[in-house]
Amino acid sequence: MQTHFLNPSERVRAWREHRRQLSELPFEQAIDFTLDFWNKTPVMERWLDWDFPDTWPTPWEILAGNEICSIAVTILMHDSLKFSNQSDYSEMSLQLFHDRDKHEMYFALVVKDLYVLKYGHMKKIDYDSIKHIDIQHKYIYSDQKGFIDEIR
Repeated sequence: MQTHFLNPSERVRAWREHRRQLSELPFEQAIDFTLDFWNKTPVMERWLDWDFPDTWPTPWEILAGNEICSIAVTILMHDSLKFSNQSDYSEMSLQLFHDRDKHEMYFALVVKDLYVLKYGHMKKIDYDSIKHIDIQHKYIYSDQKGFIDEIR
């Protein structure tokens, strides 16, 4: 669904419906469904800072503002799975990777240390295939504290 064409309340309703559908799917299909849903979202230049999770807006604030960057999409993928009860918080992390070979940094959702979900990739990436890439930050969600960096 092209949620960016909807008004804020319609975007929130579309996301709620997406999460409802996710909750009914087997885990593997839920991952693919999440990727498909969010990879259709056009993104703007990065405006969220991956170093300061305490400044990240809630998913509802992201959807209401419709100013979605690749970091916001990654957060929305995380929250889609979290709020659909597809994956326990402890099984997911938001990670900042530094690929020294390509001289790139990228922010991605890692699920169950099996899959890496990154905006722009239309498929799951096997986690083992990127273990050679440095992890700069690894954020785990806590109900009491929000996202906590396990590396710092």
